Formats: sequence, C-alpha cells, structure tokens
Amino acid sequence: METSEFFNRKAVNLDLTSKCTLACIYCGRAELKNIPSYYMTEKEFDCYLNFFHYFTFCGQISDPIMHPKLPLFLNKVYKAGKGSGVHVAASHKPKSFFIECFKANPDALWCFGIDGLPQDSHKYRVRQDGMKLFNIMVESAKYLRQKPIWQYIIFDYNENDIEEALRLSNLHKVEFKLIMSSRWDKNNYLKPQVNDYSLLNERDIL
Repeated sequence: METSEFFNRKAVNLDLTSKCTLACIYCGRAELKNIPSYYMTEKEFDCYLNFFHYFTFCGQISDPIMHPKLPLFLNKVYKAGKGSGVHVAASHKPKSFFIECFKANPDALWCFGIDGLPQDSHKYRVRQDGMKLFNIMVESAKYLRQKPIWQYIIFDYNENDIEEALRLSNLHKVEFKLIMSSRWDKNNYLKPQVNDYSLLNERDIL
C-alpha cells in the first residue's frame, strides 16, 4: 500500500484495551509478558470517529468485549451513520452486557470465535465457555440486522465436527465461516490432519 493510500483509507481496526480473559495457545499474548494495562478513552475514540467511516473492533492482544465502554463506542458509530464490526471470543462478560452492545448498534456485524462444537472450543480458546458464547451468538440475532458469524478455526480436535457445526449454524440461522490457520509451531500442535474442506465455499487463511 502506498503512503497516500494508507493515510486516506476509510477503515480502521482498533485494539480497545489490553485485556483478555482467554489464553488461546497461538495468540500473540502467549509470547508477551507484562502487558501494560490500557483502555482507550472516549476522547481518543472520538478522534478516530472523526476520520474513519468503518470500525473493526478486533483485538490483536485483547478482546473488545473487555472494554467497559464498548456499548458507548458502538452507539457513537451508529449515531454517526458509520459502519462497524466486532470480533469476540472472550465469554466472561455477563449476557446482559452483550445485549447492551447489540442494542447500542443493531447495524454492527458480529463475529464469534468458537473453534469447534461449543462444548469443545475451550481446547484452543483456553478458559472460553463455548456453550455460553454460542447461546449469546444465537441470542444476538434478535437484536442485530445482520446475521451473526460463527468463526470456526480448524484444529485436529474439531476437523471431524464441521458438518455438525454447519448443521447447527443452519438451524440457528447463523453464518458459518471456516478458517484454515497457518499458525503452527515446530511441533504442529493441534494441526489438523486433512487439507480438503471442499464442504464449504469460503476458505480463509488466518
């Protein structure tokens, strides 16, 4: 990307905080120590709101749901007539907080990282309550104007459950997004054995 294109871009991804309650095995947090405590302030967010037209809340070392002012930020985007997407995997906020976020901006596109059937997702998303987050994802459809997305990264423990996950997503009218990861260490821990996932049309590399 040329310098002019970079500074004229209309979309931005924001890491709102440094907090996450999960310990995902291949997350960047696993290699970092003594992460400084940080929460984006309302004043800082307003600076971004003035310049960008689409906001993705997808933490690189955090989860956006951990920011106490996420409903406020989403509502600001909504009132400004701008677009937004939220990527979450942490499940430790109460259901009422998620619903507050959904109501604050019904136009936002939500993506839920649940890697495997809900009861198994904690095998990678360590400390995630997959059943709780799955139920919140299903509940979100009552408040959002866009279908929520179930993001499913393929690992060895869930590669044989894709058809069942697809059935569940169709049953609950949730968009299913299959992700093929490339984040493997020298031991290939959790790496799936099969490479052909022609079952689905969309294939992404994370």
